[in-house]
Amino acid sequence: DVGAGDGFHTYSVAKTPHGYIFFVDGVQTMVASHPRIDTPLFIIFSTEVHDGGWSGYSPLGGYDQDTLTVDWVRVWE
Repeated sequence: DVGAGDGFHTYSVAKTPHGYIFFVDGVQTMVASHPRIDTPLFIIFSTEVHDGGWSGYSPLGGYDQDTLTVDWVRVWE
């Protein structure tokens, strides 16, 4: 398993008629059903990470910095 703090990664989400599918580096990590799939989506860049959540596990002792570097963003329908 690669954690969020181990270099650069590609994070993506696919919106389906039944909910959302989350991916890290092309590997499906989570599926979330949502009753209001027609709700507009917004992109939020944050260093907040839930340990063991969709982004993987945090290293023991946490991260030594709280920096988020974004190389590029692409959105399409």
